[in-house]
Amino acid sequence: MKLLKVHVHNYRHLKDVSLTFEPDLYPQVFAIGSENGGGKSTLLQLVFTLLHCAPHPNLHKFITNAIQHMKSSLENLEEKIHQIIDIELMDKNKIISISYLLYPAGLQDQENIENISIGTVIDLISLAKSLKAKINSLNLDKEKHLQLLEANFVVDNSYRSIPPANERIERQKKIRPILESIDKQIRVAEEQLENISEEVCYQALREANLEFICSMDINSGNSESRRFSLCCTINHHSFIESHNLLVNLSKQIFLAGQTTQPYIFLSNANIGDMFNSDKSYEITLEKARLEIGNLYNFNAFAVNEIIAAFKTALEEDAKSMIQYGYYGNSFSDLTKELKFILGGNKEILPTSECDGLTIRYYIDDKNYKELSLGELSHGELKRVCLYSWIRHNKATNSIVLIDEIENGLHPDWQYQIVKDLQEWGDNQYILATHSFYLCEALTPRHVKELAPKMSQPILNK
Repeated sequence: MKLLKVHVHNYRHLKDVSLTFEPDLYPQVFAIGSENGGGKSTLLQLVFTLLHCAPHPNLHKFITNAIQHMKSSLENLEEKIHQIIDIELMDKNKIISISYLLYPAGLQDQENIENISIGTVIDLISLAKSLKAKINSLNLDKEKHLQLLEANFVVDNSYRSIPPANERIERQKKIRPILESIDKQIRVAEEQLENISEEVCYQALREANLEFICSMDINSGNSESRRFSLCCTINHHSFIESHNLLVNLSKQIFLAGQTTQPYIFLSNANIGDMFNSDKSYEITLEKARLEIGNLYNFNAFAVNEIIAAFKTALEEDAKSMIQYGYYGNSFSDLTKELKFILGGNKEILPTSECDGLTIRYYIDDKNYKELSLGELSHGELKRVCLYSWIRHNKATNSIVLIDEIENGLHPDWQYQIVKDLQEWGDNQYILATHSFYLCEALTPRHVKELAPKMSQPILNK
C-alpha cells in the first residue's frame, strides 16, 4: 500500500494543498517540510484520522472531533457540499481514489436519483442511525430501571439488608411512570424508523457512488449546532468492495507523533489539558491511543512497545515449538536487532516476568554491567521504541506517517534514520520534519514542501 497523492481542498489553514509521492522513487521515504505552523502535522493527522477511523463506528467520535476543529470554515459553508480531501493510493498496482465530502443537513442538491435528492437520502440515513442509537440507549435505560424495580432488598448506610416493605412500594410508584415514558419513547422512535426505507436509501447512495460514514452535530460560533454527514466516494468499487477496502486501508495506515503535539482527533477540551497544570494531557492521549490503535506516541508509556515486541517474539517462538517441534529465533533476532540499533555494546532484555526491561552495557565480549532505562539517552530510547512499535505491529506494505522523528536524535542519527526505516520494514514512510540532516539524506524529489502559512492555534479554529 502506497500513498500517491493528497489534495486538501479546505481544512483549517490548509487550502488547496496538493502533494505527490512518486511510487517509483527509492527509498519510499518522503520528507514534508514547512515553517512552523505550515500544516504538515495537521496533514498527517487528517490522512490518518480519516483512513483509519472511517470504517469503525466506535472510532467515529474521533472523526467528529477532527471535523469540529474546522468549524470556522463550516460557518461560511451555506447550502453546499464541502470538499475536505482527496486521497490517491496504490495497492498491488491498482490505483484507488477516495474523496471525503461533508454534507450539511437539509441540502437540496441538484443530483437526483429517481426524483430523490442525494442530500435528502443522506439526511434519512443519518436520522435512521440516530433513531437506532436512541432506541438502544432507551433500552439500556429501561433495563437499568427494571433492575431497580425488581430488587428485593435495599441496603442502609451500615451495609445491612433491611426488609423492602414500604420502600419497595414507594420505589414502584416512582419507577413505573419512568418505564411507561421510556416505552412510549421507544414506540415513537420505532415508528419513525419503520417509515424510513434504509435499503432504498443505501441503494440510492450506491448508485451515486457514495459511502456513508457518520453524522455529527457541529457547534457554530453563535452556540447553535448544525447537522453534517461525512461521506466518501471511491472510484470503480461496489458497495461491498468499498467497505472492505476501507477496512483494509484502516489496518495499513499508522501514525507516530509527539506527546506535546495537539491532535485533531481529540476534542478542544482535551487539547486544552495541554495548558492546564491540573490535568494530564499525556494520560488523555494515551487513552485515545489505546482506543484508536495504529498510533504511537513517544512518552513514558513508549517502553511498553519494547515489552510488547518481546512478548510477541516469545509467542512466535512457542508457536514454532508447537507446530514444528523446535523453538523459533524471533526472540533471539529481536535481541540482536535492538543491540545493533544501540551501537552493539548495549543489550535490552525483558525481565523474567516480561513486566519490565533490563539493560546490559558490555565492557568487553564477556563482561557487562546492568544499567537502568534512565541511563539510556533520549535518542537511544526513541530509536529502540520506534523500531519495536513498527515490529510489534508487524507493519509491512503499509503507510507509516511520522511527525518530527528527528526530535531527540543526534544529527548523525537524523541522517541515518532514512536508512534505518528502509531496513525496519517494507513500508512507505512519510515524515513531517524540520531536519536539514534528514532531508540531506534524500534526493530533492523525496522532499515535499508546504507553502509557509502561519496558522492560529487549533483552539482558536
